[in-house]
Amino acid sequence: MQVLTNRLIVLIIALIPVISIGLIDSSPAAAQSAGEYFRIDYSSANISQREVIENGLFYAATSGKLTCTKDLPMSVSEASITSRVIAKDMVKGTVVTLNPSYILVITPFPSKTGEVAELNQSVPLQFPDTAELGDYNVIAELIEARVKVAFIWAPVTEYLPQSQLLGSVKYISQRKNPIPEPSPAALPQPVLTLFPASQPEPVASPVIPRPGFVWWMWLVVAIALVTTVVNVTFILRHLATRRANNK
Repeated sequence: MQVLTNRLIVLIIALIPVISIGLIDSSPAAAQSAGEYFRIDYSSANISQREVIENGLFYAATSGKLTCTKDLPMSVSEASITSRVIAKDMVKGTVVTLNPSYILVITPFPSKTGEVAELNQSVPLQFPDTAELGDYNVIAELIEARVKVAFIWAPVTEYLPQSQLLGSVKYISQRKNPIPEPSPAALPQPVLTLFPASQPEPVASPVIPRPGFVWWMWLVVAIALVTTVVNVTFILRHLATRRANNK
């Protein structure tokens, strides 16, 4: 019994890369991107107000839907998308964070063609004390995206849009008649984090192909299967040991 179980474990581990390669290469239509399986449409992305007073709280509301356009090879029970919201000065290019992290959970996740999940969320935003007055673009940036297959989470961050423009706001003083500021020469100049005007050309490097979306899903299932076999093996050995001791 023990020899048979050990051979089964070795066989499953050996089949993991075979399953992955076969899934990707067996057909010209093998999916390499999550975009082949679902589409995200945002019907609206609204900022609660166009003028924001210093230290004032405002909101970004997004609504849309996620549609499954092709049956997934295996069922996904839920998805978790973590993002942040930043504001970029339209003139100076400086960037400040309005909300460092918020999570959108999609459950149940559409896994069959035509299934739809509604996406509605309102995110609280606030300029930091160090932010300068001015006009800003408000942008949502993706931090991490994961889907749950069986009982294991798999990363899909690279398959989703990395940013989305939510709108623009004017950040204004809370004083109706602001007191004129002293001459800049008389004050220490603040240190600003600016985007460089240009970036040095990166050194060319070999392009390494990334595993496809389906590859990750099958790998997760294979790992779950190996884990289950190992647990069953441990239980069988434990029961055999107990029986031997009882004799």
